[in-house]
Amino acid sequence: MFFGAAGPTPRGIDRVDMGYAARFFADPATPNVGLVPLPGPGSMGVLSASEARSLARVVESHWRNGAIAKASLEEREYPPKEAPSASAKASERKRRSGRAATIGRYLRMVGHARWAGFRHASRRVPPGSLYINTGQVLLGCPAFFKWLEKRPDIRPVFMLHDLIPVHHPEYSGPFLSRHHARAVRTAARHAAALIATSRAAADELREALRGEGRTDLPIHVAPLPVDDDLLIAPGAGAASSEPYFVMVGIIDQRKNHRMILQVWRDMIRRDAAATPKLVIVGGRGLRVAGILDLIARSPGLAERVVVRSGLSTPAMREIVRGARALLMPSFTEGFGLPIIEALTLGVPVIASDIPAHREVGGAHATYLDPLDGLAWRDAILARAGEAPRAAAERMVGLPPYRPQTWASYFDEVAPFLESL
Repeated sequence: MFFGAAGPTPRGIDRVDMGYAARFFADPATPNVGLVPLPGPGSMGVLSASEARSLARVVESHWRNGAIAKASLEEREYPPKEAPSASAKASERKRRSGRAATIGRYLRMVGHARWAGFRHASRRVPPGSLYINTGQVLLGCPAFFKWLEKRPDIRPVFMLHDLIPVHHPEYSGPFLSRHHARAVRTAARHAAALIATSRAAADELREALRGEGRTDLPIHVAPLPVDDDLLIAPGAGAASSEPYFVMVGIIDQRKNHRMILQVWRDMIRRDAAATPKLVIVGGRGLRVAGILDLIARSPGLAERVVVRSGLSTPAMREIVRGARALLMPSFTEGFGLPIIEALTLGVPVIASDIPAHREVGGAHATYLDPLDGLAWRDAILARAGEAPRAAAERMVGLPPYRPQTWASYFDEVAPFLESL
């Protein structure tokens, strides 16, 4: 678990970390151990299974307490309904300087996990262990993996979710681009095997590793599972007096929010009364001020677009469940978790026509060019005006959508790990 676990709500990568922790630390008596990064030059500490399990529970409690549980479409975070007060401005300054606070929370979580004391990975990881790292972010910090040079008996398995910052630095900036390039070099230097979340991501990984002289690494493709909270009995969805569409994921340039917002502007200009709502669920990414300004300053958008972040999984689930469709117009993705979440809930999906989306959604989603705004507008208006039964009729003849669960995921991954 990395510092992202100390955020107010989990990212997709954090959910994967937690899924692996639940699998390998369920029995506190197991000989499995957990590794945590600590302050210092590449310090990696060792947790017993009991301590790792305790840390996971602390993190889950933190997420529950930090998340917004209400699935309301009336409470909007942006644009603000009134000028920010002095206290609100102070809160915003605190949020912007939250990196140190996040790291501090993470360290307190480690302390609250009843950690018995410092044990260095190079000395305390059991001989011949399989070392599984699912976080990806830490791979860009090679110092944290130098301990492996002292332990040739360890078989490292790394999960690399995507190489978007390397192949598309225009979306991520130079820092993240260099960071992910270092992650590839770390994997090439130390890995005995890799896990990828899609065939599209695996193909990119093979190409990048070829450039590092590693053509021998086995790469196992295992699609990510849905969260168990999405598999409970259906609810009514978020209350809304009018149809709405939803986008789920960080607000980021590569997610193509700007195109969707331009589509909404066009629909408002043509017939404001008939324009459905758009609900954007996600935190703020890099260089998104222009996207948020577009919502605040464009005539009509502020009334038709709702931005929510920090939601609990049940609250997000109910907002998605009540939508006419999930919109995912990304320019590039390594997987597409919101697609499988929406399909699991029986919600139609309109996604950009890119390899990862085709692989994840199969025949159950509608695919459009991410640059064809008119096609997106027509598809959205068609979904907004149709009867609920029409969506079910479109699925006639298709096999039922069966999402990957954590149980089926490990049924697939465990034999690969055991073979190493």
